[in-house]
Amino acid sequence: MLGVLEGGNLEPAAILVVDDHRPTLEAFRAILEPLGHRIALADSAVAALRLIASEAFGAILCDVRMPGMDGFEMLGRLRAQGLAKGTPIMFLSATELGRDELRRAHALGAVDCLNKPTDPEIFRWRVGALVSLYEQGGRPQANPVGGRDEALADRSAAILQEAERLISRKDTFVGILGHDLRNPLSAILLGCKRLAQAPDVPETYKATTNRVVHAAVRMEHMIQDILDFARTSSGVTFPISPRTASVEEIGMLVIDELREGHPDRAIEFAIAGDPFVECDPERIAQALGNLVMNAIEHGDGPITVSARCEAHQITIEVHNAGAPIPEDALPTLFDPFKRRDERPGGLGLGLHIVRDIVHAHGGSVAVRSSKGDGTVFEIRWPRQPIAVAAG
Repeated sequence: MLGVLEGGNLEPAAILVVDDHRPTLEAFRAILEPLGHRIALADSAVAALRLIASEAFGAILCDVRMPGMDGFEMLGRLRAQGLAKGTPIMFLSATELGRDELRRAHALGAVDCLNKPTDPEIFRWRVGALVSLYEQGGRPQANPVGGRDEALADRSAAILQEAERLISRKDTFVGILGHDLRNPLSAILLGCKRLAQAPDVPETYKATTNRVVHAAVRMEHMIQDILDFARTSSGVTFPISPRTASVEEIGMLVIDELREGHPDRAIEFAIAGDPFVECDPERIAQALGNLVMNAIEHGDGPITVSARCEAHQITIEVHNAGAPIPEDALPTLFDPFKRRDERPGGLGLGLHIVRDIVHAHGGSVAVRSSKGDGTVFEIRWPRQPIAVAAG
């Protein structure tokens, strides 16, 4: 067996894996189980802090970018509270960390950083080496309160409780605000649509009314983004309701709507394979709409949407021409409230929500961008979505 237990000299330890994507957690569990250690899973930083406050771990593997509290903030809180002393911490990231991020990670005490996905054997070996270092350096000494200083444990629990209270209060406020904004906005939309359709309204006024309608629809989308972000920002998995649906119908519905609102932009759609799959059609439509709107707002020239419905997975690509995405922007492209430029168009939640929706389907999101080939966003998910439990 590969790992630090060969030879039987060391006792099994516990390894904590922190990632907001449930299928990734289960994959890491399967990879690490041959080490012979107990594998604990946490699908948010808040859940991880609870576990760390109650027991010692031989290694902590933490995703960098998570909703609500990211890996940097989590590690900062651990260090500020004096928790996990002597425990090696590895950062995991789906995108390569920049120089400043690496410096920040090591300054906070991370001993290793690894990109996802990675070779399973190399990953297992590196984690085994971290646990071995922890074991050889000596575990925290046990005491009558179960291996933790009582005052430190009480202080840590109080800080964690206050953090959870503030996060919950913020999410509640955002949710109430979103719902309260929807009512007057619905009245504005309904009234403007009636005015635009009235036969006795002059054409000049109709043009103005149509602009108000388009602005209100944009605001409606932003409110929905805020509500979705509030729902998932504390680590709760994005809610989906999979059922049989046609990717072709989803794509045509989304693109026809966007063509109507942006008649100056050419949007082409092509599909190959059996279009009937298991998915949440409303959420997939939301993700695709966000990607195409991103191409409209930040790209140039025609936009091409292509879908491949293969035997085991669905892949959708959205391509646009124009200036490539700066390399230093790629690591944070899917982070919430990140804007690529100063052009109006949203709150910077669109790509973040795309990632959450696709992750909830057990899938992945990727982007490639260059001066010659333009920018391509790719989403893919299994034809039979992996059931993702709420965190």
